[in-house]
Amino acid sequence: MTGNPTSKAPDSPIGRTAVQAASERATRSEEYRAARDEYNRIRELRKTNPVAARLAERRYELG
Repeated sequence: MTGNPTSKAPDSPIGRTAVQAASERATRSEEYRAARDEYNRIRELRKTNPVAARLAERRYELG
């Protein structure tokens, strides 16, 4: 812990949340948006067919 020596709470991190950072990357990069959309599609598929989702994920990762 740094900062106030009398405080027991750790200092909060400085920067952006993961959601904010992902949103900023998505606005800058078409490739990032496409990858995020594909992983969202795979996440939805996993709810109904986990095996097919795993195969789709591997195909996507391997290019």
